[in-house]
Amino acid sequence: MHDALNFYGERIAGVLSPKSNNDVNVVTKGLVLYRQGMVTKLTIDEELIHGVVQDVMKVDVTLDLTFPSNSSCSCPAIDLCRHQLAVFFAAYSKSASVSDWVDDWKHKNDAMYKLKKSLESGPVFKGTESKPVQQKVKPDHNYASWRAFFANVAREELTLPPYFMMGTHRIASSYQRAIQRSEPDNRQWVPLYRSMAYFHGIRFLFDQDSESLDHFRKEMLQQSVHELYLAIIDEMSRFETSIRPFDSEEFIGAFLEETQGLLYTDSFVFYRWQLYGLIWSASLSSKEERAAERSRLESLVTSLPEADAELGQMMIVHLLMLEQEDEAALAIIQLLGPAACFYLTFMLEDMNMLKQHARMIPFVEFYTKNIKAYLLHYHSQEYKRTNYLYNALQIIRPFSSATKRFDLLERMLRETIPYSLIPYSHYLYEKKEYKKWVELQVAERVNVLAEWPQQAKEIQKEKPEVLLPLYHQQVIQLIGGKNRAAYRDAVRYLKKLRTIYKKLKQVPAWESYIAYLSDTYKRLRAFQEELRKGKLIDAAD
Repeated sequence: MHDALNFYGERIAGVLSPKSNNDVNVVTKGLVLYRQGMVTKLTIDEELIHGVVQDVMKVDVTLDLTFPSNSSCSCPAIDLCRHQLAVFFAAYSKSASVSDWVDDWKHKNDAMYKLKKSLESGPVFKGTESKPVQQKVKPDHNYASWRAFFANVAREELTLPPYFMMGTHRIASSYQRAIQRSEPDNRQWVPLYRSMAYFHGIRFLFDQDSESLDHFRKEMLQQSVHELYLAIIDEMSRFETSIRPFDSEEFIGAFLEETQGLLYTDSFVFYRWQLYGLIWSASLSSKEERAAERSRLESLVTSLPEADAELGQMMIVHLLMLEQEDEAALAIIQLLGPAACFYLTFMLEDMNMLKQHARMIPFVEFYTKNIKAYLLHYHSQEYKRTNYLYNALQIIRPFSSATKRFDLLERMLRETIPYSLIPYSHYLYEKKEYKKWVELQVAERVNVLAEWPQQAKEIQKEKPEVLLPLYHQQVIQLIGGKNRAAYRDAVRYLKKLRTIYKKLKQVPAWESYIAYLSDTYKRLRAFQEELRKGKLIDAAD
């Protein structure tokens, strides 16, 4: 029981931050409630602790020592509350000092406090006392020492807990703070030091991914990776724009070598690809180093599994793009086929941000031809296909405007129907290509008056004849619904048709059509009634 309670105490100490005013407030109020004797009916089992806390109102508290996230309190608070802390303190006091727990929590980020505690608890040998070795706060100034230090800090701060609990997503922040406390005194080294540390932290997180992770820990892992990824982007940007420290070549060379491990991780393809491109940048690597890396990859990819080989080929593409060898890069992309669209999306986004629009043209031509095959093969759910396409359009639209290659934008929209139905409809309407717009709505069986009422109204003013096939189709579909509401909608479309025929001075054609329609569906009494109410046929009919 003592071990389980200690475990629970360690986890909530990791969740709560002494630097957060809210967390300090929760701990303080919980301590006050415990010390005032407000915790009653305390029962301690193997895995659960129950208690009642007399606050403004009585609340019932249950602490789950095995799965702390399942702990509960009848108060309105969503996260860990003062009542849970009060019950924990009451139980903890049975076997340990609550004051010591609070002190340890307050100073959990204080290296000197930890050192003092370790010295106080260590053995003392009378007469032969020797000074205890102080725990290193900073590593020695060499890459091997840095690497070992990063590994130790990652094990301490980035190891996923065995359960999910509110606030445990802070592991990445805790890792960053630990790294920042250990950074070199020479500020020129700080961006490189942090970049390397965050890279090693991400690699440590990669290694924890497995199918056995539950949903919550999987999400925690994703969030932590993403947080460190954003941090390394910031630090790499700082390093590229600052003065490079003297004798940093050894560190940078070792850093580049570390990227070789990115090929051998089963998941996180996006982050592996992005990290590789971030580190193997023109400012961090030399032309000779990139040539050697390319040769290494070319000799390696043929022996790799398909997924890893695909990533390896795109790493080669990145190196070729740095050397402006676009034709060779495009040749590899064409060999990969639709699968390359995943990586190409990010490449095009980068080129678009750099306004390299002319350079993008051959890659966009490949992209627009292969994007639908990629969506169908690699995204099983339609909403994911639609979301991916909408994100891709954020890149292709400004490219088309800059290069006047609207044909490529239209090709992409046309090829990705039905996922592009809405943006393609907007595109055709803005271009005043009303005939194509109508053909698209007919092909996709869209209820135009419901989905595009304003557009239909404007088209009816400018080019009403193109709406005829669309409205005719809508009428037949609605009559097929065989219910009163559908018949009313059909009459709405018929009135639109009558207006168009009159505007085109084709009244006889309208009269023939409505007579034919009334006769064809004469057995549908409700439909006939709606026609009469709409004054589309005479009451005598």
